Amino acid sequence: MLRYMEPIIGWGLATLSALLIGYLAGYLKKKTENRAIHEDIDKLVEQMRAVTEATKEIEAKISSDVWDRQKRWEMKREVLFSAVTRIAEMDDALLSFANVFVQEQEPENLALSEARTKSRGKRCQVPFSQLEPHRGDLTKPRPTAWVNGTQTDT
Repeated sequence: MLRYMEPIIGWGLATLSALLIGYLAGYLKKKTENRAIHEDIDKLVEQMRAVTEATKEIEAKISSDVWDRQKRWEMKREVLFSAVTRIAEMDDALLSFANVFVQEQEPENLALSEARTKSRGKRCQVPFSQLEPHRGDLTKPRPTAWVNGTQTDT
């Protein structure tokens, strides 16, 4: 009986071995795929971390550059405003000095001086050459002056 059972046992062991090997092969194949996917995921996570850090660095740099540019603009604005204010103060002082100087030098320029005083606060419409003392012969009258947008004889 053993003789008759021997081929069946051999066939049974071969079948059982084939099933076990097939199962183990499938298991190992799936396990290998899972491990490869896990390694790929780890690589992707690392890459995403690097991209995120680079993005944050770029954002910080851009934000810093924008802040620096804004501060520079504000400083320029303050300096220019201060300069314009000082220039306006100097202009007022020069106009006052010119009025006093012209009144002392030439009494006939009194009308021009009064016109300048009236136009204070407005843009000066008198040519600069008219604000300076006459450099030539003082006996010759000045040709004309512009006061408040109209030409007058002085």
